[in-house]
Amino acid sequence: MSKSKHIFQLPPEEQQERLRSRIAEVQEENLNAGLYNIFQDDRSKDQLILQYRDHTEVVKVDKITGTTRVVTRSSR
Repeated sequence: MSKSKHIFQLPPEEQQERLRSRIAEVQEENLNAGLYNIFQDDRSKDQLILQYRDHTEVVKVDKITGTTRVVTRSSR
C-alpha cells in the first residue's frame, strides 16, 4: 500500500497539476457569485488582471498608495 504525499511535499509542477481542476471550479463559482478572479499580469509587476463574468480589466497598482487605475477594459 502506497502512502500519498501531502500536497506541500510535492514539487510545484505536481501541486499545480493536482489543483488545476479545483482552481477552475472555484474561479467559475466566483464569477457566478458576481465576484471576480485576479491574476498577475506577466507583462508588468505593477499590473493585475481582473476577470469578471462580462469583462476583463487590466489595472495598474501604485506601489506607494495601493490605489489602482484601470489601464484597459475589454468585453468577454
